[in-house]
Amino acid sequence: MMKPLAVEIDLEANAGYVTYAESAWARDERLAETVIVAYGADDAVLGIELLAFDPSTIALAAGFAHDRELDFPSSAFASFGTVA
Repeated sequence: MMKPLAVEIDLEANAGYVTYAESAWARDERLAETVIVAYGADDAVLGIELLAFDPSTIALAAGFAHDRELDFPSSAFASFGTVA
């Protein structure tokens, strides 16, 4: 699994970003209202943006990452999420 280069958490915005590669951005894909994936020109995942820290958002982002053999730091975000 590819490890992230960086994990950014903005508590004021209740958002986070996991960086996997640093290359030219080509496009975004919205997986859900709260998960956006950035791709490079070669269609490699550059990063995953979370716009909430609830369990379903974390699970969606983690599942997407896992399917692409990307290590996702779920625990880094889970501690900021709401408990259902």
